[in-house]
Amino acid sequence: MSGESSGKPTFDAVLVSLVLWVMGAAGLLIVNWFGAVLVLAGSCSSPYAGGNLTECVGGLSEERTNALAWAIALVLLAVEVTAIVLVRRRRRG
Repeated sequence: MSGESSGKPTFDAVLVSLVLWVMGAAGLLIVNWFGAVLVLAGSCSSPYAGGNLTECVGGLSEERTNALAWAIALVLLAVEVTAIVLVRRRRRG
């Protein structure tokens, strides 16, 4: 019994759907991170000549700016996935 006659999705269909969601989420996460870095780190500059320390938006270091960009990217991903799920439910209902 494959389960197709009862209307339930097969294991293969669920696995393919999960893989597609993960691939889409990974792509969105990278795009979100890149966009956040462009906005936050666009004004990074060296506070003194010859140093490798940089200050970015709000006086944050380059590492903290990168960490903040990842946090923003995760929040954006959560909002985007929620919007996708809500739109799909509204279309079905």
